[in-house]
Parts: sequence; C-alpha cells; structure tokens
Amino acid sequence: MSFEIKCPAKINLFLNITNKRPDGFHELQSLIAKIDLFDELCVEKSTNFSLEISGEFAQYIDINDNLFTKILDYFVKNFGINSNLKITLQKNIPVGAGLGGGSSNGAYFIKILDEIFRLKLSKTQMQKISLNFGSDIAFFFENSPCL
Repeated sequence: MSFEIKCPAKINLFLNITNKRPDGFHELQSLIAKIDLFDELCVEKSTNFSLEISGEFAQYIDINDNLFTKILDYFVKNFGINSNLKITLQKNIPVGAGLGGGSSNGAYFIKILDEIFRLKLSKTQMQKISLNFGSDIAFFFENSPCL
C-alpha cells in the first residue's frame, strides 16, 4: 500500500520578535497559515530503505542526512518499526525560503508512519515527537492558521 500526500508550505502573515532567550534563540509572535504550494510525498513499505528526491529544489537536500532519515531513526528506536520504506519526494517548495517545506515534510512523514505502522498516536503525541526535529513542525498537524 502506498501513502501519497501533498505537504503544504506555510507563510508568516506577520512576525514580531519580542526578545532574546538565554539559549540564544528569539521569542517570536507570528500568525502562520498554510498556502497552496506543495511538496508531494509518497511512502510505501519495501524490502529495503530507499529515498528518492526529485524536483526543482532536490539538489538542496542531503540524501544521507535529512529530516526523513532522522525521523525514521527515531521511530525505529522508539517504536520498533521496520525501516524498510521507499520514500519519494517531489520537492516543489524552495529550500531555505522560510516557507516551511522541510517542516511540512517532517510532519506529514510522521503522520504517514503512524498510519503505515498503526501506532495510533494522538495529534498531541505526534506534535511532541516533532519537537525533537524542529520548532515549527508541530504547526503542520493543525488544520487552521495558528498564532
């Protein structure tokens, strides 16, 4: 069975930097919303692991060190799933443009892993897991704009 999904980009409708935290990161206020620009992700069980990335922005993704492999390693270690998956991504969202393409890919990959392996994780559980990989991945589990 193949799981295919469109992973939307996001846009900051406004961004306000409020202060700098002791860890060097900044506190932000932002209103973010999904937009009609998508990467296309397909995942299916396989006899071995493979990752294929195509599209205009594919060359900017490190095939050996990326969000898919990091998330998959986490799920293998913490949920005992099999890593034999065929992952294909059509990369249509520009990399490094602040549109959240990688974060969206990560969130939807977590959702697909939950479905493929019938883990029955709640949205809150998936959001908590996503914080291991990036601060804005959790937004992509929501169905509406967020502050």
